Amino acid sequence: MTQLYINGIEAVLPADFSVAVKRENPLYTKNGEYTYDITISLMPSINADLYAHINRLNRSTPQATGREAILVADNRVYCRGTEIVTAWSEDSVTLQIASGNSEVNYLMGGDTPISSLRMTNHAWQPLDAQRYITETYPSVPFNLCPVYNENTDLVINDWAGEDQTLPSADYVTQWMEQPYLMAYIREVLAALGYDLVDNQLEQTPLRDLYIVNIRSHVWAEMLPGWTVLQFVEAVERLADAVFVFDNRKRQARLLLRASYYAGCATSHVRLVEDAYTVEVEQEPEIDDNANCNIAYKAPDNTYFRYRILSDAVRQNALQQTIPSDFGTRTDRIAEWFADESHRRTDTLYTDERTGNRYIWLGQTLDETRRGVSFQRQIDYLMVDEFAPIVRSDTAPEVELEAGPTRMDRVPMFMITVRTEDQYGDPVTQTAILPVQIPSACIEQTEESTTDLKTLIEGGGTSGEASAEYLPLAFYSGPTALKESIYRWDFPLPYTDIQREMLPWSGTLTYAPTNDHGATLRLTALDTLLYQGGYDIDFHTQVKVKSHDPNLFDPRTIFEIRNKRYVCKEMEYSIGPDGRKGPWQGTFYPITIDDTAADVRWILTDGKWRDGGVWLDNGRWLDT
Repeated sequence: MTQLYINGIEAVLPADFSVAVKRENPLYTKNGEYTYDITISLMPSINADLYAHINRLNRSTPQATGREAILVADNRVYCRGTEIVTAWSEDSVTLQIASGNSEVNYLMGGDTPISSLRMTNHAWQPLDAQRYITETYPSVPFNLCPVYNENTDLVINDWAGEDQTLPSADYVTQWMEQPYLMAYIREVLAALGYDLVDNQLEQTPLRDLYIVNIRSHVWAEMLPGWTVLQFVEAVERLADAVFVFDNRKRQARLLLRASYYAGCATSHVRLVEDAYTVEVEQEPEIDDNANCNIAYKAPDNTYFRYRILSDAVRQNALQQTIPSDFGTRTDRIAEWFADESHRRTDTLYTDERTGNRYIWLGQTLDETRRGVSFQRQIDYLMVDEFAPIVRSDTAPEVELEAGPTRMDRVPMFMITVRTEDQYGDPVTQTAILPVQIPSACIEQTEESTTDLKTLIEGGGTSGEASAEYLPLAFYSGPTALKESIYRWDFPLPYTDIQREMLPWSGTLTYAPTNDHGATLRLTALDTLLYQGGYDIDFHTQVKVKSHDPNLFDPRTIFEIRNKRYVCKEMEYSIGPDGRKGPWQGTFYPITIDDTAADVRWILTDGKWRDGGVWLDNGRWLDT
């Protein structure tokens, strides 16, 4: 028997009722559970009342939307989610049921702006300010790292001097929360009605990422123009992860693709028909970061032109390698450029030991920031640390819409250094501290084919400014600002620890107190998150039909005829009397070790069992 409940009321189904229910694995699709069109008559009074006589043109009662819908067949819930009315006529109404990932993607999260959500606003007071610098996520949901607003020439969260003075009375306008990405994800899902019960990103250095915010104290207004789906997909792409929604429990999980099946049970499929089909695809629909060309969709400005070199720069630059065994000093790179022959402005130098790239600048820059004039000597510069990953010319292209923010040096406060000049007076230095600047384009200049500095700042090749981009930075706790034996603790954001820890101003240097080695370099993320996944043959799709009465979870590992598979999707046919005919599944072969595939010893006889299988005679072997 098949039953359809709308908001707890059982609808009257037609005698010839038939619908297909699809259950998909969110690891390979953006869906979860959903039905195809269900058409019911409006002639029965129950149905007419359910839809408030939707077929009447002169009706005044608004149509209810977003109601709970449950499809039950054979006393099993095949789909439980949100009702979506797609069409109606004078005598019938057509609807679909979206559940799990499909519910978030197509209904609540499809085009829903984040700005329309009711998100928690985390209030704080000036006396609490120090806490949001000394503590990090998950102890606090945001930090107060300094951020420079170029439009107003104002440093927001401007910590003043060595006493670390607290915010003044006008902290509402001069101080701005910088929400941790993990906390923001949790708040977005909570606004959709989901509790994030598992977030595997919190076990990685990406837990220290935060969203650079200069816009609002209201969390829902911090990402203007972003929809829920865009935000979810940006996080998934950056971390090569997947959101999994359980709408029955209203829970969500954020799982890394490389550990998606960790601790997963094995489902054993019986009553499989002998007939099956295998489709071999030369270019599989499934693409993950481990097999794609990956690049940041960063704003087109001078900052990112140095950190993501264009093809024109690479083609015009001479190439030279700094040998891994070069150097006797701690600072090998400074020793390298101490040699006059290594000071070519048309050469890209690559450190064989670290993979870092450098160019020679050899110039003094006179700058004025916030009314303070200062000089800084830039001899050599690290470049291309956020370079794209290119695996092959034919690999799918992936652009990440979330990534490193722009960083720059801004005069913050004066420090009296505990040394004396030639006249015996104390030396005063301006602390030129790195802050994030989430702003966009700087004008383009003409290309050059020789001088790399000019070529980089000219953009290499002409191009349009990028679209939406979510600026991110790391914060892992106070950083020691050192001069000789003295130190001051200061909030230091960074996107790449190797770059931000370099000396930036006079004799002042930085030493991180909580250095997790965090970086948004794609090469590092590739090693940390993208590689080391499962051996799944996405080129081979195996389609089988089964009369097994069980309702399987498509997110498990499947054993079919003593071979292991992962599921892409399942489709069931539901009639008025329940499930009819066999169900069909599409699977990919997986090669996985026995321990990970839920295989174990049976100690009663000491014999090895292959994970528990059904024999052809219907006998369960693993007993």
